[in-house]
Amino acid sequence: MCGDFNAQHVAWGYEKTSARGKHIMADATAYGLTLLNAPMTHTRLGQTQKQADTTPDLSWVSHPKLAGWETYEDTLGSDHLPILIHLCTGRQHPQRRQRRRTLRTGTSIGAF
Repeated sequence: MCGDFNAQHVAWGYEKTSARGKHIMADATAYGLTLLNAPMTHTRLGQTQKQADTTPDLSWVSHPKLAGWETYEDTLGSDHLPILIHLCTGRQHPQRRQRRRTLRTGTSIGAF
């Protein structure tokens, strides 16, 4: 589950925990979710010197060992950094369907 939660919690890098942050952490724990965000990695860049970089964008998973998380360095024009999530599916490469080829006897190749 991923989103812009706009909630403060010390678990994702804020100095204090807000009521919304407590509720989100309690719900995530109740559903067996783990925060995938890299520790102390901000997902939003402050737009002025008075605004700090923050982490409003959170990514939650039920199997953290099967996923990787990182931010893309280019904001692509946003104040939020794009988040890249890598999921381990157990397959290295997608399998291609093999086309069946049938050789029919009595077929004249010259007819094609």
